[in-house]
Amino acid sequence: MKIKQIGFVNTPIYDNDEGMYPPLGLLSIASYIKNVKQLSVNIYDVAIVISIGKIEPVDIYNDLTNSICKNGEQVVGITCQNYSLAAALCIAKAIKKRNPNIWVFLGGVGTHGISEQLLQIFDYIDFIVYGEGECVVGELIDAIENSMFEDIKGVYYRTIDGDIRYNGNQNLIADLNELPMPDFSLLDALPDYFSLIGGNRRALNVELARGCSGGCAFCGSFSFWSGRHRYFDISKVFDQITQLIEDYQISHVYLSDDNFMTNKIMVKNVCNEFISRELKVTWDSRGRVDDMNPDLLELMHKAGCTEILIGIESADDQVLKKMNKKIVSAQQIQAVENVMNAGILPILSLILGYEDETEDGINKTFSLLLELYRKEKPMVSYFHILSIVPGTHLYNREVKHLMDENIDDILENLRYAKKSIPSEEKELIKQFPEIFCTFYHLPTNIDYKVLKCISDFSTEIFKVFCFTLSLIEKTGGNIVRLFSELAYSGVKEVDKSVEQFANVIYQNYHDNMWVRNMLLHEMIINRLAKSKEGTHIKMKYDVDILALKEACKSPNIGNEINRKVIYNYQKQEEKITLYEKIKLTDR
Repeated sequence: MKIKQIGFVNTPIYDNDEGMYPPLGLLSIASYIKNVKQLSVNIYDVAIVISIGKIEPVDIYNDLTNSICKNGEQVVGITCQNYSLAAALCIAKAIKKRNPNIWVFLGGVGTHGISEQLLQIFDYIDFIVYGEGECVVGELIDAIENSMFEDIKGVYYRTIDGDIRYNGNQNLIADLNELPMPDFSLLDALPDYFSLIGGNRRALNVELARGCSGGCAFCGSFSFWSGRHRYFDISKVFDQITQLIEDYQISHVYLSDDNFMTNKIMVKNVCNEFISRELKVTWDSRGRVDDMNPDLLELMHKAGCTEILIGIESADDQVLKKMNKKIVSAQQIQAVENVMNAGILPILSLILGYEDETEDGINKTFSLLLELYRKEKPMVSYFHILSIVPGTHLYNREVKHLMDENIDDILENLRYAKKSIPSEEKELIKQFPEIFCTFYHLPTNIDYKVLKCISDFSTEIFKVFCFTLSLIEKTGGNIVRLFSELAYSGVKEVDKSVEQFANVIYQNYHDNMWVRNMLLHEMIINRLAKSKEGTHIKMKYDVDILALKEACKSPNIGNEINRKVIYNYQKQEEKITLYEKIKLTDR
């Protein structure tokens, strides 16, 4: 059987606040097959067409299958993340139902650690491609043509007798620079990504490196890439960036590298390349806490770096140890300060619901965030509830302890373009918890509903109420308990969560003069930020608000701030001006 036509499917992505980038891995494999194997390839980018509303969620499988059959695809490869595995399986089933003669394989991190189980349970999958895909997919096509699978590596397959066999891992590609440059023209809807990436910038992602040497217990990247961290040639990467600027007029680049700052020489080379080529783009990447070197960060900023994602995860040292993060909480403040001081936006990623995490541990993480927000420099923080990922040390330890009492609520909140996901996906996820463990959670010392509330609303709440929460913390308050009250208030929208959280604070601390006055001040600032130009507010306080803010930044707060003051607020040129109007004496 001669293979001439192969299709690749990018599975849909649930609605999120992080935007969406083109599928680099799938694009690289498709480009390899097109250029090296000289086959005709099509990419079916379901993720983008459903996100922009071109396909209704209920029509995904039928529309996609129609296109695949119309184009005469002989082999179809479906890539999936952990969260999109259910969609990948539903797509595979629909293809096989329409045309059983089409060979269907799955690949990507979503199959990692559970490949054999997938073939055992789902007979409509022919193969699972394990690990790095370019060469393996090329060899799989040869094996299909020759009906000879005995020697193929990196592929799970069935023998004639129905037994599942795996002949071992394929070696990682010795020289990544032998791969052809990803052909972005294969993505028909590429311009549509610009509206989903976030902000007003035209951004695309470029692969700088593969793999991670970190070894975090919860992350699948380490085992998926065999603990290796490999780079593409810098010159080739920048040729690609230059081409993307010319072809698509991009203004921002995401450098795909799980540990960008680990190799200091590479970081300097990247920065110098941006500077020497005089590329008119900004860029971002990600890095570890213990790699936030001030000199490197200064160079990165000079080269156009605007933001960096940092895996803080937790400020509880016991949790960090269980995660195998190889850092301690004492390193975190200085690392983020270094980023701020360099003029780069730190984006902090944090995890909730880890093994044996306690209320006290979460409050320690809150304390870290408040100390950073009090510096009043740009920063963003996101909490995510722990995802159990197959193929990780955490999965091996805890897969038998998954909790399912919240699964209906979790699935009900999943959306494609603000619409419910297909019922077929929900049924799969509920039927096979150990395969779809990403949607489940571990037993925790804190109510899951509270963790969900923190995950949903803390980004905005910490930004709005930084100094109010700092005063509560300094007077021995328990911030997790406040989120617990918010969780049971029934609030579901971010804007309303801010108002409701203010009510929760007031109900608990209206007798505390400092907290009461700071709460009023921060609510006014939040209101003005959303108001029209020229809005003016006058407010009388029992304390000197600006002095109280400064006092929050020091270990102790003195009584000298306790004087009645009237302040005027005005919004001018998108900035809020605050000035003291009258000092009042107590009578």
